[in-house]
Formats: sequence, C-alpha cells, structure tokens
Amino acid sequence: MNKKIRLRVTLAISAFAIYRVFTYVRQVQTGCIQIGNHQRCSFENTANFEGLQNVDLLFTCGWVAGAVLCWIGVVQTGKTR
Repeated sequence: MNKKIRLRVTLAISAFAIYRVFTYVRQVQTGCIQIGNHQRCSFENTANFEGLQNVDLLFTCGWVAGAVLCWIGVVQTGKTR
C-alpha cells in the first residue's frame, strides 16, 4: 500500500478512535448511553447499563488498538525503505 494512502487510513482510524474515547468518557460522566434515538441511563436498570457500558468499552479499546497498530505500520514502512 502506498505510504500516503496508509497515512490517510491511519489518520481516519485514529480520529474515530479518539471520538470513541470521547463518547465513552462522556457516558461515564453523564451516566447515559445513546443507542440510536433512545437514551439508556444508569438509574433505569443498573445491570443492563453496566453491560452496555462494558460492550462499549470493548469496542472503544478495539478501535484504539487498531489505531496504535496502524501507527506502528506507518512508522515501520518509513524505516524499511
């Protein structure tokens, strides 16, 4: 893959990972998760809310790990050539 295209993909994935971290922190602060047009809050059903929050944390960590791996790939292609 061309280095320019790889850098663009890496920046896009990094931007989405930063957005996911921001939304997760906002959910922890407010105690509510936005799912589509419906908002679920911790005071409605605590067990269900914690389960949804755990799933959201899983996806957030996945996006952050993907962004880190993309940046490692960009740095490694610069060193090999």
